[in-house]
Amino acid sequence: MISEPKSAVSDTFGFMVSRALASLVGFTLFASGCATADDGVVAGKVDTGKVLSDGASEDTSSSSVDSSTMDTGTVSTDSGTPDTTVADTATTDSVTVDSTPDMEAAVDSATTDTAADAGPFTVLVYDDYPDVPSHAPAAVAALGGTTIMCDDVTGTTTWDAGGFDLVIIEASNVSLTTGLDTRLVTWMTGGHRLILSHWKLDTTTALTTELGVTVSSYSTAKPIYKDASTFDFFAGITSPISGPGVDFGVHGFTLSVTSPSFLAGRADSATGAGAIAVTHGGKVVVNGFLSPDFADIDADTDGTKDIQELLTNELAYVLTK
Repeated sequence: MISEPKSAVSDTFGFMVSRALASLVGFTLFASGCATADDGVVAGKVDTGKVLSDGASEDTSSSSVDSSTMDTGTVSTDSGTPDTTVADTATTDSVTVDSTPDMEAAVDSATTDTAADAGPFTVLVYDDYPDVPSHAPAAVAALGGTTIMCDDVTGTTTWDAGGFDLVIIEASNVSLTTGLDTRLVTWMTGGHRLILSHWKLDTTTALTTELGVTVSSYSTAKPIYKDASTFDFFAGITSPISGPGVDFGVHGFTLSVTSPSFLAGRADSATGAGAIAVTHGGKVVVNGFLSPDFADIDADTDGTKDIQELLTNELAYVLTK
């Protein structure tokens, strides 16, 4: 067995240790150098510059785009759309407003007397028999109207003062005020409303002709029946209306009409001669009877005189024309 010289072994071992130490020192120096370089980046301008770049160029730019271009733009667009919708809603409102003229046209075309159509109305009531006062004012009040009263003395003066929409004439005792019959003719030809009873229809030729009736007088009060085939003026009233009458020489007239006028009441029976005539397209009602003959009658015992209820029904009817 050959033994290697101790010196040779030592040399070999020393060489290996030296190499290992050299490698370790080199690695340490390398690591130390890298750390120093990186530290320089962190503390120096390269990394700091990148942070500034991120914050100013990229982040700030993104914020600018998000808050002004994108977000603000979106809000502007979104808020603009509701404004457009509001404008569309206004258009719908305009359509509703546009329908109002149609309603006004309906009212205007309904009758010549638009004041009465509109709601509140005023009636000129002529009553020449103060011993048995007319029930017409109560009939007018029942429908919410007001009354201007006149008689055979004040008839034309009150008429000429105006301020009324409809006329009720209850001339049971004396002749009409001079000139009133002429005014009534003009009133009817003008398309206005009238409810009339007059004990001298057989002597007022022009008035009777314009009323659209032919007449025949009677000297004893007759019961008044509703005509079942035409408009019912007897709603809420027991038919017939009858009474003892008052001390008149003439108690009324039977009436005849030609189409399109019609009879709404009959004398003596439901098929008797005419007692109530409707003419002028429903704007004029002629009562052949005289109201004082039935002034105190309440056959249905409802607390309202039958003649008042009849006048109320007639008034309500002509107000629709």
